Amino acid sequence: MGKLQKNPDNTVRHECLRPGYGELNTHSLQLDKKKLIISEGRHFVVRGHITGREYHVGEAGGSEITCYYDGHVVLKAYLGPEASKDSWSYMQGKLTGVDGLDIKIIPQEFPLKPNETIDFRVEIHVQKTGTYYLYIVAFGEGGWKSWDVVEIDEKT
Repeated sequence: MGKLQKNPDNTVRHECLRPGYGELNTHSLQLDKKKLIISEGRHFVVRGHITGREYHVGEAGGSEITCYYDGHVVLKAYLGPEASKDSWSYMQGKLTGVDGLDIKIIPQEFPLKPNETIDFRVEIHVQKTGTYYLYIVAFGEGGWKSWDVVEIDEKT
């Protein structure tokens, strides 16, 4: 991570916090499926991974600091709208608890190191048929967020 630096008013700021940090999807989390066709009572597994991606923050004088989306990560499942946006303030208000699906994320919490990739799986047991947009959201301890969505639709 970057260095801590004091601002002129004697407060501390973290040089790795760039504009939009915590608000924009970091795209560090990816799911292997974008759509599942299901039937009631069935069980499915979606695999995913998350990477402690690097990003760069410019400093005065033109130099850059290399930072990472890393640290302690918690994965959570939500239902949401058909179209995902990269804005957390938009998505946060649209996400709801999961109903109609039984979801288990393994592992759900873990430490993520810079440049490390962690694989996880989402076990989905369909309790009630319908169309669902299942969001898996990663919450990084530093405030960053990443999410991806899979559409789950009933067999016709």
